[in-house]
Amino acid sequence: MDDQTASRTEKWKQTIGRKICAKLYCMGSFLYRKLNETMRLQGDFAFETLWKSKVPTLAPFAVLLNSAMNFNRTHMIVYRGVTMANEQIKQFRLCVVSERKIQLPAFTSRTLNRDVAEFFGSNVLFVIDLEKDTSSLDVSPYSNYPNEQELWLFDGFPAKVTSCHFGETANKWTIKLSSLRNSDL
Repeated sequence: MDDQTASRTEKWKQTIGRKICAKLYCMGSFLYRKLNETMRLQGDFAFETLWKSKVPTLAPFAVLLNSAMNFNRTHMIVYRGVTMANEQIKQFRLCVVSERKIQLPAFTSRTLNRDVAEFFGSNVLFVIDLEKDTSSLDVSPYSNYPNEQELWLFDGFPAKVTSCHFGETANKWTIKLSSLRNSDL
């Protein structure tokens, strides 16, 4: 490939390719479901053959999507509402006691709007403290629902579980995470 073609390819990847990947992922299409399903299998030896078989197909998309991430310029709090089984909640409670650090296994959708997060989750609200310079992507410009103020955290996002408590009034668990640098793991 000559220098001019390489330059055009890189420019496409940095602008249009990233935007297209973000838009496709935001649509909740098969890419969203399959990519997250596959990424969550990483590290599970029982499914190692399965997720490795998906790498040739999904990895190029994931690389482009990951390259769209930016470093946020300010400290911020983001939220995610989910429905979790008691056993999953117990694992987060153990992380608080043991001070174990975690990594989120897939691109993870969060919102800047607590009300939006509470709408999407029935029994758990994640409250995540993102330090300045945390890698994330504001996908509002690409989303069909820009008012959700959606923000993605990258695959492998490192965090510390700082608290996990049940609120009687809201009848909901609140799990607080704080971002870490990969070097802190």
